Amino acid sequence: MNNTKPFICYFCNQTIKNESEVGHTALCSKVLIPCSYKCGSYIQRENMAKHKSECVNNTNSLKRSEKTRQPVNTIDRNGVVPTINSKVHEDITRLQQRYAELENRLQSQQSYSEPDNSKYNLADMKNNLNHLSIAVQKLNYAQGILSEWRKNIDSQASLLKTTIASVNANNQSQTQDKELKVVQEKLLEIEHLKMNLNMLNETVYKENSNIKKTEMNFARSLDDLNTAVVSNRTACVDMWNNNSKVLDNVIGDLRNTLASLDEQKAKTASLVFDIRAVNQMASEAADKTEIHDKEVKQLRRELNQLQIDSEVLESIVTTSEGNSGCYKQLLWRITEIESKMIRAKENAIVLKSPIFYTHQYGYKIRLLLYLNGLNKWKDRYALACLHVLKGEFDPLLKWPCTLEGTIALRDLSNIEKPKNFSKYIKTKRSEGDEDEDEPQESNPTYIFIPHNVLLKDTYVKDDTIFLDINIEEKVKYETAI
Repeated sequence: MNNTKPFICYFCNQTIKNESEVGHTALCSKVLIPCSYKCGSYIQRENMAKHKSECVNNTNSLKRSEKTRQPVNTIDRNGVVPTINSKVHEDITRLQQRYAELENRLQSQQSYSEPDNSKYNLADMKNNLNHLSIAVQKLNYAQGILSEWRKNIDSQASLLKTTIASVNANNQSQTQDKELKVVQEKLLEIEHLKMNLNMLNETVYKENSNIKKTEMNFARSLDDLNTAVVSNRTACVDMWNNNSKVLDNVIGDLRNTLASLDEQKAKTASLVFDIRAVNQMASEAADKTEIHDKEVKQLRRELNQLQIDSEVLESIVTTSEGNSGCYKQLLWRITEIESKMIRAKENAIVLKSPIFYTHQYGYKIRLLLYLNGLNKWKDRYALACLHVLKGEFDPLLKWPCTLEGTIALRDLSNIEKPKNFSKYIKTKRSEGDEDEDEPQESNPTYIFIPHNVLLKDTYVKDDTIFLDINIEEKVKYETAI
């Protein structure tokens, strides 16, 4: 990729895009080069062949006439300086402009000469150094031209002085005086031009000195930049080596960690397998334990129920003839009501009253009392219902049967004017020993006694309550005998 920047050639004034300034200067046809015959003339490259054929120092051109060998850089009769003088002024002006551009460029390069931009500034500095070297060559070339001009003018001035002396000696006419005045005026102009050339030469010398100083400063800055680049490179190499060591250590640690992870993964897999086996065993043990707990609870419930049943004393003894026992009414005495309530909450036991009959040779019944309630009534109500049992005289009785009556929780605080808690109860059975139905609050088969009423001090005395069951005689119960 071509990285050269476009520039304007100092000699041909054309914009060059695809060549370097040094390469173009070596081939440009407008560049002034010294005569190879050392006549002191600087000729454009394209006109050098013609000049060589006409050069005074060329031995092949000695046979030419004196008229054809006019010296270079002479003054015409009217005292006009040849056009090359104006070209020198233009060249010097361009050099001054070029020098100012180089100073500005050098300042900008110095402002951007940090180590971070060293990669790009170094190439720019090299290009600027090439430009400066070309500019110095141009200044040297211009200085050579000026020195040649100065020699030619000195020789022409001496020639004019000799001519004036001969003219003063031989010609005394008025025309010669006028020519003399003209020559003197031209001499004055030549003196002024000589002074100007001296001043210009001093200016070129100063500019050349400044350019040399600039080159020295540029070289010093370039050395400093090279030193900074070397130091930065050393620091980068050290940093890279340190980072490489750290990365090697990290890679080693990662490999060790991966190995440890693989080992840990294997141990974890084995542990997971063992845990699954233990979980399976624990699940089986939990299932067995749950089954055992259910069996234990059932046995405990049955045991409590047996204890409750053993505590219930059968006050009516039935005989095969059915001529003895309790009929129609039962006063049930329940002792230790608080402990039984606690056991009912723990094991859901049911209290069973003594067996009695609706009438002689009648239906065999008893009262069931769920102290802690059932289902949604647990821990809030006690439920009571009549249970029709299988009796000796069932074949002689009418089925299905409907039994009605009242259950009263006796008031023990006021014997004379008791305020018993009474409720109506009704049951209908198709045969004896039927399973209990799901209790419903609107169903008269069950009565609901709130716990706060059942355990009230009005109805509890000496941890004992009394339930009075009366079977009504709205329907005449008969036994077919």
